[in-house]
Amino acid sequence: DTLDAGAGTMAYFGHSFEYSFYTKFYSDQIARTDTKGREFYYNNFFIHPYQSADSMRVSNLDNKLFFRLQPWSSDAIVSQIEGGAGYQHLTYYTFSPASYLQGHRNIAENNLYVYAGANGKFRKYFSWDAFGKYNLAGYNIFDYRLGANATFSFYPFRDKKEPISLTASFNTSATRPDYYTNNIYSNHFIWSNDFDKTFETKIEGELNIPKWKMSAFFGYALVNNHIYYDTLGIVQQHPEKINVMSAYLQKDLKAWLFHFDNQVLFQLSSNNDVLPLPLVALHLRYYIEYELVKKVLTVQVGADGTFTTAYFAPAYNPA
Repeated sequence: DTLDAGAGTMAYFGHSFEYSFYTKFYSDQIARTDTKGREFYYNNFFIHPYQSADSMRVSNLDNKLFFRLQPWSSDAIVSQIEGGAGYQHLTYYTFSPASYLQGHRNIAENNLYVYAGANGKFRKYFSWDAFGKYNLAGYNIFDYRLGANATFSFYPFRDKKEPISLTASFNTSATRPDYYTNNIYSNHFIWSNDFDKTFETKIEGELNIPKWKMSAFFGYALVNNHIYYDTLGIVQQHPEKINVMSAYLQKDLKAWLFHFDNQVLFQLSSNNDVLPLPLVALHLRYYIEYELVKKVLTVQVGADGTFTTAYFAPAYNPA
């Protein structure tokens, strides 16, 4: 009775249940005389010579038992520890020639995983969090994801509500490609793959100075076994490492009602054939902001524009 709500040591135990369902249906009619339409799919008609009706469906059932522990208080250096175990049941539908003989059959995959996380802070100067997940069995066996973030805050200005913050992040993961990346049988595309896991590691840092309306970011990523779509729309896996560096600077200016928000992004990819990126990308927002109804309705009128240097941008393929 002497503790405030949320103070002291507490523990929670619970169960989480999630069910999601996704479908996609693609259809077309491309006449035999429609040369351009047929060339769009490189004259690939594997099921029907001029009509497509391709259906895909996936359902996800995820059950999770978890605990959450507050060892000391909500603002301690270790303020929360959580973890749990889960079971995931996935069902997929896609056409295959076996459907003619065996009838409709869904493909079922299962995953058993554990996860854990923690976070905390030291007064208003430092906060941190970390998370990890590991698959023990099933389709995604030995997949993992680890991440951590730390934020340092400094208060050099008179207004202590606007600190300078420096955030550092680390993430690493290993992921088996999903079922449809490995298996497709449709009117225009067919593949049956056994791709290796994709490994990705990211190190990022961000500096925010709200008083000056300015922020800066730098990131480095290392990707191994990157999955991409080639110029024919076929999924491929690049067996070598790809390095990606990115950095942006954002500075917002204001003069009376006029706002000028500017962001400049620089990117470098070590393999632009597999992972193409524009070297420079600009995002500019210039607008007038005013209160139409005081303290109730604010209006922004202006323009939002983007620009990138030339690069080989991936195309959209409806099928």
